[in-house]
Amino acid sequence: LQFLASSAIYNIIVFASSIHATIHVFHYLLTSALMYACGPDGADYPELLAVANAYGENIRNKYYQVGDLLIGDPPKPNVLSAPDTRILTGEFGFGSGQDLRPILEAVLKSWGQSQSAPAFINTLISLPQDKMDASGLLPEFFKQVSLIPEFAAGVTETVKDMDNTKFNEAEEIMTKYLVDCGAKFDSKITSLETWLALMSVSGQIHAGTMSYTRLLGTKDILRWRDITKSKWDSFDMNIAVGGLGTIIGAEPDHYVMSSTIAEFDRRIKCE
Repeated sequence: LQFLASSAIYNIIVFASSIHATIHVFHYLLTSALMYACGPDGADYPELLAVANAYGENIRNKYYQVGDLLIGDPPKPNVLSAPDTRILTGEFGFGSGQDLRPILEAVLKSWGQSQSAPAFINTLISLPQDKMDASGLLPEFFKQVSLIPEFAAGVTETVKDMDNTKFNEAEEIMTKYLVDCGAKFDSKITSLETWLALMSVSGQIHAGTMSYTRLLGTKDILRWRDITKSKWDSFDMNIAVGGLGTIIGAEPDHYVMSSTIAEFDRRIKCE
């Protein structure tokens, strides 16, 4: 039973990682649109740029990392190239390969057509809200989601009151930018209030992925990348390093601590 359960956990990690990567792409499209609506360097609308910058500081880098490490085109036929080790779509990644891309395109399109936080959640959970409430599913998460409408409306009203004309022009520019992203996105996002709601709910879902990737550092889970092999290879190592890399960071004046290492060189610390 435990053997089969570890296979199920591996599949869940593949699913969660796919949603996780698509959220990064979604955030990049939305923040790019809002920044574009503020004019060159935000000069046309610095007040709205402040809202975009609250989200966008790290989003561009994460988008590039998705392309470098997770999702990409396959190598061209008859062209000598390194093995494709992109974790989600590469031949030597999780095992999902290029067949995953149209599925993620459909997910991204459904998000672009969402008009509220509940509508976004409905693209991921196929249960009516009353049944979710009755089952006690994710109660703390939904407490946070319930705060989104008031937050989105309040921020929108505040920004709009600063300059109603600029606000309306910026919304139109943002809407057109997202429409011009193409049929694969097919955006129906037409207001800052919807923008804030979707960024908030997707951000909360993204935050829920913290730490699950540590399971890729365990042999019982990682063996399912290729269960037919008896020895680990460099492609297994690539996934383990990529997964563990998502839970590693360094902050000034913070130290690394462990409750499981008996012998520890106290000269080593994170500066």
